[in-house]
Formats: sequence, C-alpha cells, structure tokens
Amino acid sequence: MIRPVALALPLLLAGPALAQWQTAEPVVSAHWKTCRIETPAYTGSCRATVFTLRDGSLNLHFDVDNTGLRGLTWGISAMPPEGSNVFPVVLTAERFGKRIVRYSSGECRVAPQEIFCVTNDGQQTAVARNRLPD
Repeated sequence: MIRPVALALPLLLAGPALAQWQTAEPVVSAHWKTCRIETPAYTGSCRATVFTLRDGSLNLHFDVDNTGLRGLTWGISAMPPEGSNVFPVVLTAERFGKRIVRYSSGECRVAPQEIFCVTNDGQQTAVARNRLPD
C-alpha cells in the first residue's frame, strides 16, 4: 500500500538519495495491472514497484521481474510540499545489463492507483496504474 510510505517519509528521509547497488530494505511493494518503463536502454513492461530505504536514502524501483535486478530506479531527494503528492527526483539508475546512473532532475507523482515518474528532459519515464490486490 502506498499511503504508509507517504506518511512515513518524513522519518525515512535523512538526506539526498544516493546511487547504491547494495541491497536496501523494502518498505512497500506493489504489483500493477499496467506498468511501463521508457528509457534509452529499455522500453517495455515492468512487473512491480518497490520503495526501498538504505542509510536515509529513499528510492522507488520499477522492476522488470521478480529478481529486482532489472529495472529503473528513481532517487527521491526530499518530501513533497505539504498537500502535494509530487516527490522531487535527483537521479535515476538504469538496471538493464550495464548499470547507468544519471544525475538528472525530475519528479514522481504517487497516488493509491497510479505512480508516474518522469525526468525533466523526458528521456526516462515510468508509470504504474491500477494496483492489484496483495
């Protein structure tokens, strides 16, 4: 469920998100009826979204499969302004064979039935819609 993450984020964010390849603790995960990623390295479907936390760094992963090894990660840099569901992004990490970190700004909108992320240059997008029951 996405809502607990939004409520817990003030406690979880201690600083800017960092590119890390170590295993991070999953905070919330969900499967979706529709999930899609578009990047220079990959365009296609994804399977799940996972929020992770490691050393004060909150990340949102759009995973292609259940291994968690392939997908697109969005580094969340701060809490959204009060009353907003838009989280600022400072980096993305492509996990398709060769791992590529891009320090580009963007945003992720998080709602109960949709998560939509896009870089400001439009080079990377990810969207998950219609959450499936756990």
